[in-house]
Amino acid sequence: MERTQNPLSDLERIDWLRLIHTRNVGPHMFIKLIDRFGTAAAAIDAPPELSRRAGGRRKFTIPHRDSIVAEFEALKAASDTAIGLYDPDYPETLAAIADPPPVLFLRAT
Repeated sequence: MERTQNPLSDLERIDWLRLIHTRNVGPHMFIKLIDRFGTAAAAIDAPPELSRRAGGRRKFTIPHRDSIVAEFEALKAASDTAIGLYDPDYPETLAAIADPPPVLFLRAT
């Protein structure tokens, strides 16, 4: 997936946060899931299937939506933000490295 002209919506951003906070989903797996399923929302449904394909060796524990919504609301309340790898504001040089962080947390100054 390539950078888009439009930033992630709040709902998409929450799904990205849920996916990156999923146990056994690191930057490499995150990117593979987004590339394969197109959206974080679709990828969130994939870990049980992927776990079965891996012979059950990987257990994916997806955080509850309510906890991530609370985290997202706390970010907004502090005027902080989270930007996704394919957001237009994500630093190009960081995006170019192997396994870049899928989400950057930016503190308001």
